[in-house]
Amino acid sequence: MILNSRKAIVTKSLLQVILILMVFIVLAGVVVYFSKYFTAKSDREACRTGTLAQSIAMTVPEGQKLIDPKCKTYSITFFDDHVEINGKIAEVYDASKHGTIKKFNGLTDQIVNSVLAEEMRWCWYQFLEGQKKVFTRTTLPQLYVPDLAFICAEARFDPSVQGTEFTGLYDYLQNTYVPKTHMTYYNYLAEEPRICETWDDTLCWEAFFEYMFAETTGWETIGQTVLKKEEAYYVVFAKHGRDSSTVGIIGHRENYATYVLNWNALSKSLDSIMRGSAT
Repeated sequence: MILNSRKAIVTKSLLQVILILMVFIVLAGVVVYFSKYFTAKSDREACRTGTLAQSIAMTVPEGQKLIDPKCKTYSITFFDDHVEINGKIAEVYDASKHGTIKKFNGLTDQIVNSVLAEEMRWCWYQFLEGQKKVFTRTTLPQLYVPDLAFICAEARFDPSVQGTEFTGLYDYLQNTYVPKTHMTYYNYLAEEPRICETWDDTLCWEAFFEYMFAETTGWETIGQTVLKKEEAYYVVFAKHGRDSSTVGIIGHRENYATYVLNWNALSKSLDSIMRGSAT
């Protein structure tokens, strides 16, 4: 018995060492590969790297305890003449100027949508585009698995803003290309392959929203998104359903997506809301 126990301890330790080596090898390749597609952002890359490490670690027993991704929640404030991210004036894209600007005369739908689209893109990117399981899971049978979300960014409108509501986010995502790529934001967020085991892949992004958030946001479809000046909005990476490898659970299989939601949708549609450190 003692010998078997020692063998088990050695085997477990060896698995952990192999796992850690695998993590670093894979991460090195991933960082190099994706750097040519996305502008280097150290905090975002650090989050993605940690998330990938956690995803790999979760494939072995006790592995999910080895890695703790360090992801941040960004604070966005829309003013009537500029946008601040974490208290600093940010460069935003202005279609009328065909370039980025720091100051403008009046906040527009296009400026709001361009900022939120970029935050959605980064949120989806840093959580591995929904292609890998990243939240804690269990191999034990359960009757219920909570719906989860991580808040990547929180957006608010300053009282100086003249407009009362902002629209067109869905159309912006469909018609605007992600910088330095040949795909629109919609292609990237809604049509690229991801874990979507409840709905058809081509319908998943919109079907997930309608099932989970339409009633609590007040938008029947994601195409009806309206942002009101008096409300705060959250760019989130959301998970719904159970891990398909887990037995004994009632409900939908696992699905991942990134959306812009109001607090009512977050608080009433999700069981657990995670927030990162301030930057």
